Amino acid sequence: MGTENQVPLAILGMACRVPGADGLEEFWRMLVEGRSAIGEVPADRIDRELYYDPRRGQRCKTYSVLGGVIDYRAFDASACPVPPKTLVSAEVGHREICQVAARACRHAGMDPFDLPERNVGVYIGHNLGGPVAGEIVYASLVRETAQYLRKIGAFREAVAGREDAVIEEIIRHVRSRLPRRGPTGLPDGFIHLAAAIISEAFGLTGPSMILDAACSSALQGLAMASRALRLGRIDMAIVGGASYYHVDSQIIFSQAQSSSAKGSCPFDEGADG
Repeated sequence: MGTENQVPLAILGMACRVPGADGLEEFWRMLVEGRSAIGEVPADRIDRELYYDPRRGQRCKTYSVLGGVIDYRAFDASACPVPPKTLVSAEVGHREICQVAARACRHAGMDPFDLPERNVGVYIGHNLGGPVAGEIVYASLVRETAQYLRKIGAFREAVAGREDAVIEEIIRHVRSRLPRRGPTGLPDGFIHLAAAIISEAFGLTGPSMILDAACSSALQGLAMASRALRLGRIDMAIVGGASYYHVDSQIIFSQAQSSSAKGSCPFDEGADG
């Protein structure tokens, strides 16, 4: 173990795309200037009327509408080697992290279409890549949920004995667009694809995995990659972190009292989340 810990490691390249910064230089400038890109989440990402309540502890509500989001651009197939069959159904966040990984390779002087090593491990701190996972649950439970309409007097009065037909139409409408499925026939909302899509796109043979350890997810990935390198199990590693803002996650963190309603830093004496 002592010898293993002394093996030196090198960081060959880096890249990022985060709220307020589209690359390393912009991110560094934002840090130096003390700016934060955390702000109110756009209306198209959260329905405030449905999900927001400033009071803490309200069921299925979030007391915070703060977050960090980026605008997702069209995928550039000439810059990142994701196969077309995978690209069609990949989550928006998974496509984005693959593009960032390609930029990190170029920053290291490597061609992501032809990396010099193949025994490369991919370790990504991640818990959600887009809206598909939540939509799959929504579509799966819509029949059970729609039955609650029968308990509403105004609904029974409005449909005048057509409860069954109306409920079936609601179910058909929801399931006609959800969930989306990939080339294998399985839903593409699985979080492991954040790492698997990089391995597939770059033709890598090493392990690919995601780590979900909340705020320390990416650092856990870095620790696992470092150990694998020092043990000689892989020749190179791609390590990163990615997160997609979704109201479902905001509600979960609000229930745990982990969200901040005013945007304070977590180690600040005025932290409220």
